[in-house]
Amino acid sequence: MTVGEREVEVARWFNSAFGRVDFVAVRDALEGGDPAALAEDENVAPLYERMSEVLDPNIEVEFRTAQMVERRRYVGLEAWVELWRTWLEAWDEYRITSSNYETIGDHVVADVVQRGLGRGSGLEVELTQAQVWTFRDGVVVACRVYDTREDAMEDIGVDA
Repeated sequence: MTVGEREVEVARWFNSAFGRVDFVAVRDALEGGDPAALAEDENVAPLYERMSEVLDPNIEVEFRTAQMVERRRYVGLEAWVELWRTWLEAWDEYRITSSNYETIGDHVVADVVQRGLGRGSGLEVELTQAQVWTFRDGVVVACRVYDTREDAMEDIGVDA
């Protein structure tokens, strides 16, 4: 199967999510830790609903990067939520910009820049990375993050 524009739009949608919602409200709702409340929170509900539509229940998220030191692999939707809860609690401000979407076989590859302002520290952080979104039967089964696009392309068997 080869992915197409729909899959690119799914990856783009997730990467642009924090431009559409109140980041602090999402972070605070996730910190509450009640999954049922997340689905009802007006700031999180659109994210939660879209997540359940396009993410495989056993999605794998993996960080194949030296830039991030926390847990490297997450499996399942609950782990996806836990990943974002843990990640977002560190920030007073957070956003992702993305570009250079390319479809290759079952994958969508994208360049991303994550920018944030440390919660409490005020430290400005910028991480430039690449993502590989892997699709099966129209849903995301994996999302992997790499230090460089070259690393991402090599991992899926493509010369960069």
